[in-house]
Amino acid sequence: MPDPYRAPETSHRYVLDLVRAADRERFLGALFAPEPRRAGLLALLAFDHELARTRIVTRESMLARIRLQWWREAVAEAAGRGRPRAQPIVESLSETVR
Repeated sequence: MPDPYRAPETSHRYVLDLVRAADRERFLGALFAPEPRRAGLLALLAFDHELARTRIVTRESMLARIRLQWWREAVAEAAGRGRPRAQPIVESLSETVR
């Protein structure tokens, strides 16, 4: 069995800072999660935040669809065997789902 994927520490730090700034209540709740599970929980919260931002950062429905399709493909890659996309949330999420 190959070694499990490990996201760079900078990706985990990015995710932690993003969730802390974007959703303080969930961030504080995540701190109660056991240490081995906390990084995965924060990755899921950051992913949720990025999906929710779609309505804010796009005004046209086609651009929103493109953005959501990008995330759909990124999550599929994250769950696969190859290297995930070089995006901090995707890298952290990849470590979680694998």
